Amino acid sequence: MSEEIAQRFKTFMEFWNTQRLELADEVASPELVYHVPPFPDGGIGELKGICEGLRPIQSFGVVSIGEDLIVGNRSVHQWQVTGTWTTPTPVFPGEPTGQTARAFGVFLCQWDNGKMTELWHHGDWLNWWATAGADLAAGAAAIVG
Repeated sequence: MSEEIAQRFKTFMEFWNTQRLELADEVASPELVYHVPPFPDGGIGELKGICEGLRPIQSFGVVSIGEDLIVGNRSVHQWQVTGTWTTPTPVFPGEPTGQTARAFGVFLCQWDNGKMTELWHHGDWLNWWATAGADLAAGAAAIVG
């Protein structure tokens, strides 16, 4: 089981690093439950939307993974990413600043029948926005509604 999960997670990382949205369909169940606090829960469409929203972050580079832990049908993966905000994106509130920022977080995954069925995507979003020079008030207002 853990070998299969490890291989599936490699495909999931390819999804993030190449931003080939169709790879999400290979890895995730169509009924995926996607938690990305502080944003509202969603599904596979929201997962693709976050990935697509990061396309304008130049020097987005590779989302790198630190440690992985796979136990049964669950896995945990540390991640980090660095990006320079040069063009507008719905993922960053406000106007681009040209500043570079780094984010850290974890993916917690539930796997059933070879597919990711639930994903918790935790990251230090506030710090990433702040160091990129994003409009924190606009970001908070967008999250709260």
